[in-house]
Amino acid sequence: MSIVSNSIVKIIKKAYNIINNM
Repeated sequence: MSIVSNSIVKIIKKAYNIINNM
C-alpha cells in the first residue's frame, strides 16, 4: 500500500461522510 492511495481513500471516505450527512 502506498501512502498516496491511503490518503486518497481517507479523502473519499470524508467526502462520502459529508454527502451522507446532508
